[in-house]
Amino acid sequence: MSIEELKKSVQDWKETVDANAFADSVGAFAESTVSASPIIDKASTWAAAGTATVAGLAITNIDKMISVYSAHEVKWLFSFLAISIFFALIQKYFAIACEASLKVVEELHSRFPRVLTVYEENEKQIDEISKKYDLGIKAQYDFSKVLESYINLFPKWSLLLLRSRFRKSIADRNYSHTKLVAMFVTQNGCAFIQYLAILVFVCLAATFV
Repeated sequence: MSIEELKKSVQDWKETVDANAFADSVGAFAESTVSASPIIDKASTWAAAGTATVAGLAITNIDKMISVYSAHEVKWLFSFLAISIFFALIQKYFAIACEASLKVVEELHSRFPRVLTVYEENEKQIDEISKKYDLGIKAQYDFSKVLESYINLFPKWSLLLLRSRFRKSIADRNYSHTKLVAMFVTQNGCAFIQYLAILVFVCLAATFV
C-alpha cells in the first residue's frame, strides 16, 4: 500500500469516526431529553383520573348542577372536561410511542455490538487463513442487506411506509431522533392543553356561580 492510499484510508476512517461521534452525541441528547416522557405521562394520567372523577360526579349529580348553573353553562363546563380528557388520551399515545422507541434503542445498543463483535472475530480468523494460504477470500458484511431482510419480516401492507422511513434514516442519521423529539414535544403540548382545559374549567365553574 502506497503512502497516498494509506493517507486516504486513514482520512476515510477519521471522517467515519467524526460522523459517528457527531451522530451519537446528537442521539444521546435526544434520548436523554425524551427519557423525561414517563414523568409527564404520570402527571397527565393522574390529572386525567381526577378529571374523569369530576366528570362522573357531575353527570351523577346533573340535577344539582342545573340548579346552580344554566344549561348553557353546564355545556361549557362539560366541554372543557371533555377537551382535557381527549388531550390526555392523545398524550398517552405519544408517551407510549416515546417509551417504545427508547426501548428499541436500548435493545439495539445492547444486542447489536455483540453481533458485530462475533462477526469481527470470525472475520479476522478468515482473513488470517485466507492470507496464509492465498485463498483470496474476504468476509463481507452488507448492512443494506440486513435492513432489507429486516423490513421483509413485516406484513406487506406496512412495507411502503417502512421503506420510506428506512431510506430517510439512512440518508439522515438524525431522522429517527428528529421523529423521537417531535413525538416528545407533541406529548408535552397535549399535556399542556390538558392542564389548560382543567384550569379553564375551574375558572368557569367559579365564574358561573
